[in-house]
Amino acid sequence: MFSFKLQQLTVGLLLSVLLAVLPALAAPGAHGPNGEHLAGPVVTNTQLAPRFETFSEQFELLAELYDDRLVLHLHHYASNQPVADASLELESAGLTARARYDSEAGNYEITEPVLLQLLQQPQQHELVVTVLTAEYADLLLASFQLSQTATPHASEHDHQHEHDHHKHSHYGRWLAALVLLALVAGSGYWFGLTRAARRL
Repeated sequence: MFSFKLQQLTVGLLLSVLLAVLPALAAPGAHGPNGEHLAGPVVTNTQLAPRFETFSEQFELLAELYDDRLVLHLHHYASNQPVADASLELESAGLTARARYDSEAGNYEITEPVLLQLLQQPQQHELVVTVLTAEYADLLLASFQLSQTATPHASEHDHQHEHDHHKHSHYGRWLAALVLLALVAGSGYWFGLTRAARRL
């Protein structure tokens, strides 16, 4: 009789711990601007940044438009190897802006506000990208139009934060499931020991 009551007490305690731990493990883990935890659901924008692509016999270019910059990824067309330290200049509607190479990220950035405002207008933009390297000089032509439903992302950092946040939420759910399995297994083991003790 005592063992049965002890078993009930143990199972009840395990379930109480489970109910207390699961919400913390399975929660999305939202954070405010200062790192504080936020209550309530978080809506994640998974839409890709507006982009355009172009290529020639020598180069291929992918550009992504954000609120504060235009990020350009330049590669050799034949080998798909990134091109470092090239001179990139973009022209559209009489406006010209030179790209700055970011050696850490391995890409190029244009932060000219007037050009960014132009590209964010929902109209057709004809673009000319001049590429100069030690070996080649090339012109890449492209067309770009920002749809009325699409909006540029605030920054690449926000996109990476969303990705990390999704991973955190995913791992939390798996950890919660493992805790649940461990508690269930522990309860079954204790129940088996109790039944064996009764038989003795």
